[in-house]
Amino acid sequence: MAAAAAMNAYDEARGTPHDWDYYIGPSGNRAGYDDLSGDLDALTLHFAAAAGDARGSCAGSPEPFGWLDSHRPLSQMIARYYGADPSGPAQYRATRAQCIAEMIGLDPSDPATFGEKIGPMIFELAQPYFFAQNGGSTVLIPAWERRLRECSQRAGELFAAWLATQSGIHRLA
Repeated sequence: MAAAAAMNAYDEARGTPHDWDYYIGPSGNRAGYDDLSGDLDALTLHFAAAAGDARGSCAGSPEPFGWLDSHRPLSQMIARYYGADPSGPAQYRATRAQCIAEMIGLDPSDPATFGEKIGPMIFELAQPYFFAQNGGSTVLIPAWERRLRECSQRAGELFAAWLATQSGIHRLA
């Protein structure tokens, strides 16, 4: 999402703007939905591996052991994560969007608020990418900084909208 925000802001600064779906979406060149889905599974799988058969919260750091502590092969846990059995690691797969929402402590069912809150996080990650595109210069003139912040918030809103279409999302309590 940070790369998408940075490239959108950079392309606008160069005078070659594109619609957001150029960066984010089914064929987005910085945050394609297949890539986002893989990222979602990778993060959620970490919690599933740590928890084993019990669906715990994703609100903190996962324990380093769990499934792997039982000396069972990782391939077996991955097969169960993607399998049809709704127990154990598959619980995380079924609620992967909720797991990500718990990790970052935000409610993606309200994309505008989500974008507003996650925007600063995306901005922090987008700055180095923007600087790299800009020849390595670490000077961020006020107009570019403002636009990069706006793009970061918008990227967060688009991420929330996509996340809400994924399995297992519901309002956080």
